Amino acid sequence: MRVFLRFILLIAGAWILTAMLTYPSWWLVHTLVDIPIHRVRDRVAMLLIMAGLVIFLRRWGLATRDVLGYSLPRREFVGQLSIGFAAGFVLMVPLVLALFGLGIRMSETDFRP
Repeated sequence: MRVFLRFILLIAGAWILTAMLTYPSWWLVHTLVDIPIHRVRDRVAMLLIMAGLVIFLRRWGLATRDVLGYSLPRREFVGQLSIGFAAGFVLMVPLVLALFGLGIRMSETDFRP
């Protein structure tokens, strides 16, 4: 339970740091490129959470091959990976077809380089 609470605190801390760092980051990036502030906020949050997770996983000894699920023999791992990819593909194809069939998404036929 302590590890879970610390993980939640990590996420909350990342949110707070994101709130504090978004505007200065956007101001620096905005001098070079016109990017909306919400995109900069999203990138800042991703970087903070990624860095926090690396530190968190190493500190609690959760960054091992066994814990992360990479301890299977190569043949079995590739088999499980293939099954997961195939299941994801089968689940996504009807959704994509529905989006295009209902006209929610449209392909852009005029490709411009």
